[in-house]
Amino acid sequence: MRIGLASIAIFASVFSVGAVAGSSAQAQLYSPCPYTNDGDCDEPNGLNLCAWGTDANDCSNPNSNYAGGAGFAAGIYANQQPAPAPAPVSCPYTNDGDCDEPNGLNLCPWGSDANDCSNPNSNYGGGAGFFAGIYANGTPAPAPAPTPAPQPGGGTMTAISQGAFVHGGGGGYSGCPNYAIANTAFGQHTMFAGQGSYRVPRITAGGRFPLTNCFPGTGWRGFTITRPDFRFFYQGNSPTGRLTFQLTSNAVDTVLLINTPDGQWFFNDDSNGTFNSTLTFSPVLQGQYDIWAGAYNNSSNNPADLWVYE
Repeated sequence: MRIGLASIAIFASVFSVGAVAGSSAQAQLYSPCPYTNDGDCDEPNGLNLCAWGTDANDCSNPNSNYAGGAGFAAGIYANQQPAPAPAPVSCPYTNDGDCDEPNGLNLCPWGSDANDCSNPNSNYGGGAGFFAGIYANGTPAPAPAPTPAPQPGGGTMTAISQGAFVHGGGGGYSGCPNYAIANTAFGQHTMFAGQGSYRVPRITAGGRFPLTNCFPGTGWRGFTITRPDFRFFYQGNSPTGRLTFQLTSNAVDTVLLINTPDGQWFFNDDSNGTFNSTLTFSPVLQGQYDIWAGAYNNSSNNPADLWVYE
């Protein structure tokens, strides 16, 4: 797309005005963050008012950053008006073992059930919110699906897609993908068997850490971030016997890295004659899938789409 010199001049003028207005508010990044749970991401990848990791609930919410919170009014867009106080949020089903926020059972507002929604073992349908919420119909709530019995060969997952590679564990270099980090870049979701497909609302591909330092001897090439881009939980028995993760981008040659519920690492670069990446698993294990949306070349923040199909 070509942009005329006049348009560039107008954009530069608008940007400089915003920078002047925000210089005092952004003299430092707050830690702790005074604008938590206000509906805006106030960390550097949002309004850039607070330090990394200090506004986790808002920054893991794909609907945040819409400029309705106290941080927005007090930050770079301040207009000398008093900043509104963050609206209080509450949930009657906190600490019941289920994530009741919109990315779980969708019974409570974002940020109101943080303990459960940061627990990788939540959302299994055993809490008060499950019985009182969307599954309540006057009959006992369905029991959680049992963990699948071990498969032949030890019960580990197998990637059946072309070009898939597997490795037992990552290296110890700084910056390597780490599934133990609680906060992901773009949130998490639980999918129950039979739902068909799911599209991650927002994700970008790339990073600054080379995978060659993390998985020696594999020849895996690409760049990712350290924390997972997305955390996906699968519950039940897949009706197709398969689970497919597909990462596509028109901006970059993608690479896809997944740590599966049995602790294995799976990698794919190009699939189906394209520069996009696909991993298909069969058999399908229930549990936590940590996903890194990477780029073959050293680049970051490339627009991408991540789909999960049964």
